[in-house]
Amino acid sequence: MAKCEEFKAKFKQHFGYEWNPAKFRWYHYSNILVKHFWKYFECWWNPQRFNWNRASHNLARFCSEHFDVWWDPQKFNWEKSSSLVIYCKQHFTKWWSPQKFKWYKASHLLPKYCAKYFDEWWNSQKFNWQKGSHLLAQYCSKHFDKWWDSSRFNWDRSDSLARYCTKYFLKWWDPSKYNWFHTEALVRHCIDYIRIWWNPSRFCYTHRIEILFKHCRSHKHIWLPDLVKLKIDSYDLEFLRTTVQ
Repeated sequence: MAKCEEFKAKFKQHFGYEWNPAKFRWYHYSNILVKHFWKYFECWWNPQRFNWNRASHNLARFCSEHFDVWWDPQKFNWEKSSSLVIYCKQHFTKWWSPQKFKWYKASHLLPKYCAKYFDEWWNSQKFNWQKGSHLLAQYCSKHFDKWWDSSRFNWDRSDSLARYCTKYFLKWWDPSKYNWFHTEALVRHCIDYIRIWWNPSRFCYTHRIEILFKHCRSHKHIWLPDLVKLKIDSYDLEFLRTTVQ
């Protein structure tokens, strides 16, 4: 095959010697084959000699189009489960194994790359809430009622709820847990609920309060009196009054 002849020529150019699968140092260089010669996969692939532990994750990254040829759940290095999620999402139903999958290392990526298979992979007990809560909110908002758990959700990233789960505001809102540093997300995305969430003592004034003028002007009767009462030294209160009139 012309393609394989081309592979042999490029291999010799890279390594300085002729391609010989019997003498090739598979343990050390399997990764190089995958990374640099993925276009010639069919010319060098050898599942018996390939170093699965060190390089199988790169098969997922560079050779996903040949997935059906190389996939072997018994040999794949599941410590690198994330590579399957990111690069082989189109083959999800073929590789998914909740028993072998490394939940702590890779489950936070499932919402972003495999949202369409949510009902197949979702497990509230095993999911990495610390790293993946905000991705659930962003990519699996339509499944909100299935995954929402106030006690497990990482409230440090609660701005994602304001941004992507606004329609469920009344279900998730908790002023004692919300990360008020992300006040701007409430202002920009949850304006319809300002009567519920507005709290002048919790509002994060380190973010310039001009966002209130821009997004909440029609609700100035709610927040402007509080700003005046607080006597925010860094702002000209007379300017605040005239700006929102």
